[in-house]
Amino acid sequence: MRRIGGRLVAALVLVAVLTLATAVSASAQEDGDGSSFVRLIHASPDAGSVDVYVDGELAVEDVTFPSATDFLELDAGTHDFDVVPTGAGIDEAVISESVDLAAGTAYDISAVGLVEEAEAVVYTVDLSAVDEGQTRVRLIHNAPDSGPVDLALGDGTVVFAGAEYPFETEYMDVEAGTYDFQVLAAGTDEVLLDLPGVSLESGTVHDLYAVGLVETGSFEVINVSAVPGEDGLPASTTVVDAAQDDGATPEPDAEEDATPVAEEEDATPVADEEDATPEAEDEVTATEETAAGAEDGDVGENVGGETEQEQPAEDDAAVVTAEDAGAAEDTGDTVAAGGEALPASGVGSTAAAGNSLAGLLLVAGLLAAAAAIGTVARRSAAR
Repeated sequence: MRRIGGRLVAALVLVAVLTLATAVSASAQEDGDGSSFVRLIHASPDAGSVDVYVDGELAVEDVTFPSATDFLELDAGTHDFDVVPTGAGIDEAVISESVDLAAGTAYDISAVGLVEEAEAVVYTVDLSAVDEGQTRVRLIHNAPDSGPVDLALGDGTVVFAGAEYPFETEYMDVEAGTYDFQVLAAGTDEVLLDLPGVSLESGTVHDLYAVGLVETGSFEVINVSAVPGEDGLPASTTVVDAAQDDGATPEPDAEEDATPVAEEEDATPVADEEDATPEAEDEVTATEETAAGAEDGDVGENVGGETEQEQPAEDDAAVVTAEDAGAAEDTGDTVAAGGEALPASGVGSTAAAGNSLAGLLLVAGLLAAAAAIGTVARRSAAR
């Protein structure tokens, strides 16, 4: 009964521990275990420069229109974002928004619209790996008075059609290079903005933000790009005014942090002539000496004292024949590589000592017998 009771208590404790672990795991998932990444976009044309608070703490200062911040790393979960005029307190926020952030995911949070009706719009950034020679691009419509727009090539070929405010298009992976774009009123040939020489770099993700007001002539497109890092996380952010892009590839921040190429003095040294692989004649000589050493049981020693890499000689020396093994069983010896018999620790020496003692006893017995025979002979002669 005591054994049954003890087992029952142990089982109940195990169940309790597993239940608690499951609850903790579920809680961690609900709270968004891990990190997420957020980039803040200032796309409100009349808001002036702004500060951004995250969970009541000042996170970014003096963000001007139109621009984007670097990615901020935040714990996954729900966070409160407040956008205020630069220098103002959080109680003067023009935008206040709670946003749920998933672990391992990158986001853009864009402040859009005129300041009286400004809002925060959240976009997920696809930072999965981009194939070599390819680039990833989409259009995000943040210009409140332009109506739906198309993004077309200079020859009129539409790339993204019917983008509406304040939504984004799907991403498209295309060949990296320099493109001439036009922003058109959707479904027409009316050109709202010419974008010559837009550079889309290889392995980079580009978000083309259409911002500003057509009516006031502030309508423009900014090219916000990011270099994907490990596990789909951002490595850097670059912001370029697409309309003024000269086609030159901007230097991303990632290159400053990239793994440096080894300098000449730190590079893997090339073997000096005296350390280089010996000539074929020396190799043959070394092999012959190694094979000879294998026959003497010295396998593994090279001429220079280094470990020998020639395996065939070692394999040959390690061969033990059935005849050698049988002889070892009879003598109590261990067969070494090459067939040489080595004394087994303790066993062979004990047997030898036993044999020596038996021989001494035999000699002593014979001497005793001889002495007894001599005594009997003397007694017989005396009688």
